[in-house]
Amino acid sequence: MNSYESWESPSSALTSVEFVGRGGTDFRPVFEWVDDTLSRNEGLPDLVAYLTDGFGPFPKVAPPYPVVWLMPEGSEVVPPFGLRINIF
Repeated sequence: MNSYESWESPSSALTSVEFVGRGGTDFRPVFEWVDDTLSRNEGLPDLVAYLTDGFGPFPKVAPPYPVVWLMPEGSEVVPPFGLRINIF
């Protein structure tokens, strides 16, 4: 998994990636990583933004930080927590 600091620009490899959905993403490992690693070393994040089609298992409990779900317009998936933002 790549991570970037707020002042860093993503590599050119990231700008050439084509995202394809409907694969069934398990969202839980990201939230587990934040809880187990990031929060212990750096504190809770100000926000987690997830770019997804929404298909896959969500955590059963909402995390104690804000979450934004960036989802394709027209998707019928309703995240169990956080703010959903439609993307075109």
